[in-house]
Amino acid sequence: MQDSLRLLACSIRLPDLERARDFYAGALGFAAKAIATDWIVLPGRLPVFLERVPAGPVPAVDQARTLLMLKVHDLRQTAERFRRMNIPLVTGVRNTLSIGVVDCFRDPFGNVHSLVELSDPPAETWSEPDIYNVGIRLPIAAVPEARRIYSDALGFSVRTDRYYPPALPMMNPGGSFAFMIYDKPSFLSDFRAKAPLYPAENGCLLVFQSRDVDAFRASLRARAPRLRMTDVQDFAFGRRMAIIDNAGIASEVWELSRPI
Repeated sequence: MQDSLRLLACSIRLPDLERARDFYAGALGFAAKAIATDWIVLPGRLPVFLERVPAGPVPAVDQARTLLMLKVHDLRQTAERFRRMNIPLVTGVRNTLSIGVVDCFRDPFGNVHSLVELSDPPAETWSEPDIYNVGIRLPIAAVPEARRIYSDALGFSVRTDRYYPPALPMMNPGGSFAFMIYDKPSFLSDFRAKAPLYPAENGCLLVFQSRDVDAFRASLRARAPRLRMTDVQDFAFGRRMAIIDNAGIASEVWELSRPI
């Protein structure tokens, strides 16, 4: 029986964990906990793992990438607070999308994430920082093949085409929300593909969970022989491999040997 992946977390590969903790916990306000040598977790509904790796290139602002979208109560106030903290904003204005108003910001390592003030905010009480979703941002021309990879090869499904362009919500097997595929928002130019540099690069990536990553890799190799993938290796929490899509974006597949 084919192993069904599900979204487990997001991971950010960077060279300086202390500086990363200062930014994601100190500046943005996430809780942070060291859980292994070279690893910090930002716990939450969608955990974010910070992994210390050697310094490497990060996708440029106009390249394909993985990013977090953070939900905020008031984008104008958040943007002003970010300016006071010298956190660079990509546009510096309130850009309108169907879900609300948005802008993007950069962390100290060059990773770009988004901020959204929802036009229809949820009724429940929530506090910042809050991860609204995580997604991959692709060139327009890359979306059809990426949709095939994440659906046919990896087993996720598109919930609806209602929001495309620019967004396709991708669902886990079983129907729960997993992640977004985005092409360009209206306020930015089209993106360009990046070189498939994993594991030499730094940056943000999706993390999927598998029951048996070795068996999953063998099955994926048989079903999608042209898809770029790495060998399976041991790491701090079990076994993992990476998949690199048609736009050069890497995602990892983890088989956990212990709870995290």
